[in-house]
Amino acid sequence: MSEAAEGIPLTERAEALARAVRRHASVLGEGADLPETAAAINTLRVAARRYVTAVMAQTGWGNVFADLEHAASPVPAAAPEDAGPQPPGTGTEPDGEFPVITYRSRYRLRIRDYAAARRLLEARAAAAGLTLGAETDDSDAGIIAALAELDGWDPYVYDQDVIEVLSAGWESLAD
Repeated sequence: MSEAAEGIPLTERAEALARAVRRHASVLGEGADLPETAAAINTLRVAARRYVTAVMAQTGWGNVFADLEHAASPVPAAAPEDAGPQPPGTGTEPDGEFPVITYRSRYRLRIRDYAAARRLLEARAAAAGLTLGAETDDSDAGIIAALAELDGWDPYVYDQDVIEVLSAGWESLAD
């Protein structure tokens, strides 16, 4: 049985992660030697992985740390009502004058742990109140397609040791 399935509360995993972060910061601030610094880094990585694994096993949610290298989209502030004329595409145009945009995204993915990916799919389906039937495509591509359909698709939320994002790209075109 994995440690995540042993019922260790998420709050305990979070506390262990917080301790590892504090130790890492302390070691870096002290200018510690290489072995001590490497140990603090490894301890932090293990604590983060254990927390993510526990979150996934206990709640079905994905890897909260998976997309840290991607900047969060800022939420635009509401425009004041007296802002004057608005540029095209702001919702002030008569019907038929709204631009149509085609947006395509592409991902190259690798399922590194098929059994864990299948469990992830089952957990996400259960969280959505669905059950997987006999018609479920159990191929790698089928699991990816089912997750995309369930989640609206952001592969960076998954544990990259389970479903790895090899590359991503997008294009946005005005029709």
